[in-house]
Parts: sequence; structure tokens; C-alpha cells
Amino acid sequence: MKHQTRVFTALATLAGAPAWAGGLTVPVIDQPISIESVSVMAPLDWAGGYVGGNLGYGTAEIEAQDILALQTDALGIGRTLFKPDGLTGGLRGGYDWQRGQFVFGLGGDYSLGDRDSGLEDADTAVTLSDPTATLSEVGRVFGRVGYATGPWLPYALLGYSTAKLEISGPDGGEGDIEGVTAGIGVERRFMGNFSGYGEYSYTDFGDVAGADDQISVDLNEIRMGVNYRF
Repeated sequence: MKHQTRVFTALATLAGAPAWAGGLTVPVIDQPISIESVSVMAPLDWAGGYVGGNLGYGTAEIEAQDILALQTDALGIGRTLFKPDGLTGGLRGGYDWQRGQFVFGLGGDYSLGDRDSGLEDADTAVTLSDPTATLSEVGRVFGRVGYATGPWLPYALLGYSTAKLEISGPDGGEGDIEGVTAGIGVERRFMGNFSGYGEYSYTDFGDVAGADDQISVDLNEIRMGVNYRF
């Protein structure tokens, strides 16, 4: 009985005790902040040499210039004389350097396959014994700049091209032409050292000196290929 009295007395004393200065502060347990890591895909190493092959399709336009253009205008046949086109296959090689995500390279390629056509105006073709124009043996050297992101490498190129132009018929002839090439493309790495690419390019061969600057030639091409990098 005396033990219970002591317990009640102690409880009563606690109940009547003055509050602590500032009140009783309940400790706060901070929750840990979880920061999710964001994985950033690092660019692959594109530095080094490569060789490969490609398939493509090209279409050209051969147009009359100067006096010949005035003659075609007078005949009402239009200045576009030929539109050679065709499938091609070629070889490519080059070397790339890399600084961070930027890739700089030098390369060259050579394509086999003829791009040919007859005269655009059928009546004139009959009059001139149906001449044909053939553009072949297109070779290029180029520089390119790309930006690597993951396995992808989009790029732009600028270069110098040569080709062989042949026009059949009594007033025809053949010769080498040259011009400036510009293009864009994208390359993707796969299967270790292999990469595939797709590319569009435009070449302006300008006025053909061997034809007394009476015709001009330009060429549009699409190429898809595979490289082996080492």
C-alpha cells in the first residue's frame, strides 16, 4: 500500500512540474534524400582508319549553256539535254581523328557503274540519230566533320570529284570533268569494328571545258555502305 502511494505521489509531482523553457522539442529525423543516377551514353571511339564498300543511285543533269542554250530555246526543246541515271557500286577508305565528341576525317571513294540516258526531247533525238550521254568512273576525295553521340555519327562533307563524260553521236565526244562535292550523312557502329552509313551528296561539275563551255553537268547521289574500322 505504501509502495502504491509513492508511485501516485511521483506521478502527481511530474504532472505539476513546470514546463521546460521553450517547451519540449521533439527530435526530427531527416529522411535520406535519394538521388537517382542518370546514365549518359558516352560516344564511341571513332579514331582510326577504315575501308568499305557501298551501293548507290545517281542522277545527273546535262544542260545547254551560252550559244547552245539560245539554239535550244529557239527550237523550243528546253535547256536540259540529258538526265543520266543509274545504280552504282564503289569502294571507300579513310582516316578519322576524334576530339571529345567531334570527329574530323579525310577519305576517298571510287564508284563503278554507268549513269546514262538519251536526249530528253524525243523529236530532237530522232533528228540527231538518238545520241546518249554516259557519266561514269566517279572518284572523290573529301574531308568531313561529325558529332558522335552514342553509336551514331552524323556528319557533313566537302570534297573534290572527277568523272568521265561521254556523249555519243556525230558531234559527241568524251573527256574527264571535275567539280566540287558537298554532302551530309550518318554513320552507325554495330558488331564491334563494323559500321554502316547512309549519305547524300551533290556535285557541281560546272561548265565542261572540252565542250567549249556549251554544256554544264551536275550530279545528285545517294549511297549506303558498310565500313570496317581498324
